[in-house]
Amino acid sequence: MKRYRDILFKGSEKSNCHQLSDDELHNLQKLLLSSYKEIETVCKKHNISISMTGGNAIGALRHNGFIPWDDDMDLMMSRKDYEIFKRIFKSELGDKYVLNAPNFSKKPTNRFPKILIRGTKFVEMEMDDDDRACIKMDLFILENIPQNKFYCLVKGLFCNFLMYIASVVETYERRYDSSMMNSLDGMKLLRKRVFIGRIFSFYSSYKWFNIVDKYCQYHKSSNLIGTPTGTYHYFGTIMDKRIIYPLKQVDYENNKVFIPNQCDKYLKILYGDYMKIPPVEKREHHFVKKISFGDYYVEQK
Repeated sequence: MKRYRDILFKGSEKSNCHQLSDDELHNLQKLLLSSYKEIETVCKKHNISISMTGGNAIGALRHNGFIPWDDDMDLMMSRKDYEIFKRIFKSELGDKYVLNAPNFSKKPTNRFPKILIRGTKFVEMEMDDDDRACIKMDLFILENIPQNKFYCLVKGLFCNFLMYIASVVETYERRYDSSMMNSLDGMKLLRKRVFIGRIFSFYSSYKWFNIVDKYCQYHKSSNLIGTPTGTYHYFGTIMDKRIIYPLKQVDYENNKVFIPNQCDKYLKILYGDYMKIPPVEKREHHFVKKISFGDYYVEQK
């Protein structure tokens, strides 16, 4: 997966994508934080626990806000809370946001939910310029993880297999406009992924995303928790529930946000020495074809 992402990023150098300007990044961060606060307020109303994760959690501890070059928002909540969130989403947040998610949307675009901000535009590499190409927040679902090691291994391997199949089927569907065609290594990997994706294309990527979401769930009680559909897949984030809950509030860009209870321990599990600022060439960021802030951008002028 890391090689796949590296090739995509390298391919962007020869595509019509660009990194965000300082002004674009500033406005994007302000919009994401404002949206987080709106969603958090609704979650509090319905007793839903939502927190920042990933780079935003790093930013909370290392920078008291966004990582200076960060251009996205990573959130997480438990499966139990997420089921409530889905039920109240349209009535509480549907005017301004869209929830694009497996087993919820007609055409989910990923294996995990994304909250899209209506009226905005964020067209990334490998993305069509349609009504789903909005500024968005990733929402990772905390699932219970089996405590039985053998069952956990079998379930985890199967879920990782399904995630890979969903990914290569999506590559097969988008093979003609893939930025992987911009490099020799990319073309080699593209051919491999297209070959495997064709075999499993009897289901669309949308349906595979639904299957992944279904099989990553585990509804029995457990002291272990993780985000199987996240960047590190099934085994990369397994930890004791007490590392996450109860959530705690911290300062973030002169606001209050929620992060995991033992956030330092949580981030070390994911990233190791997360307090060390990475060199410029290793800083993660998105490549975009187009970005627009809609009414929000007008208000900021």
